[in-house]
Amino acid sequence: MAEGDLGVVAAQDPARLRGVLELLLSDSAAPALVRAAIVHAELALLVGPPGVTGVHGVLGRALEHMVLVQAGVDPRAVLVMGEGHRRVGEAYAGLLADYAGGTVGGVREWIVHCAGAVTHGADVSPMGKGA
Repeated sequence: MAEGDLGVVAAQDPARLRGVLELLLSDSAAPALVRAAIVHAELALLVGPPGVTGVHGVLGRALEHMVLVQAGVDPRAVLVMGEGHRRVGEAYAGLLADYAGGTVGGVREWIVHCAGAVTHGADVSPMGKGA
């Protein structure tokens, strides 16, 4: 990726990107945690191969957090969910790849992983236990 490309979503699939934007802008009845997990995965898959580091991981996690903040799950934006995603190491890429496969099990495991990342993010937050 060239320096001028930083921050640019180079989507290979414009329909998929439109779906992410629609999910972000809709009044979906889906729980915020589910919406956040789906937005994270979809954006991460749009901008590059799955991985914890790099632009795709950062953008996916940032939008995941934005959804949770906007929904009131983390109104002070103090959850440290990135730690929850990083703690699974290489399994992060595998979970995203399974999600991309579109199976019920793959999507479910991704959402369960994201729920665990939120829980871990609350535990390690400066506002968490003992704060």
